[in-house]
Amino acid sequence: MYLIGEIGSGSTGRVMRALYMPTQEVIAVKIIDLDMDSEDNVKQQILSELSILRLSKSPHIIEFYGAFFVESSIYICTQFMDGHSLDRYGVIVDHILSKLVVLIINGLVYLWTNKIIHRDVKPSNMLINTSGQVKLCDFGISKQLVHSIAKTYTGE
Repeated sequence: MYLIGEIGSGSTGRVMRALYMPTQEVIAVKIIDLDMDSEDNVKQQILSELSILRLSKSPHIIEFYGAFFVESSIYICTQFMDGHSLDRYGVIVDHILSKLVVLIINGLVYLWTNKIIHRDVKPSNMLINTSGQVKLCDFGISKQLVHSIAKTYTGE
């Protein structure tokens, strides 16, 4: 794998565009630096994201290719969306926005059907590509429902 350049960054890490050498496919790689002192909630967010990505099979959820450790960092490999995230676009005309909303809701319904609440729905976690696909990403603070009732409070 060859890292090409940074796509973005967040509170837990950065996302790089990379070339997967065996197939020459461009992918996205989320790199999260960990150390022995990393907080348990950060570790739990990573495990949550990996679990949801691994199990999700939907055209509305970012495709997961795998994850691995290098030294004290975890690399999460996913589909690269060449249109980037919706937060880069500013004002979106109504007829396009309505189509985007339908696709995003389809992703949320898929998650809900699988008893998962995203809990961080925002434009930077909605990715698009030039093929017209819209996909949800960043499931670090998602929560799986227990007995169909969310039992968490904000900040927990």
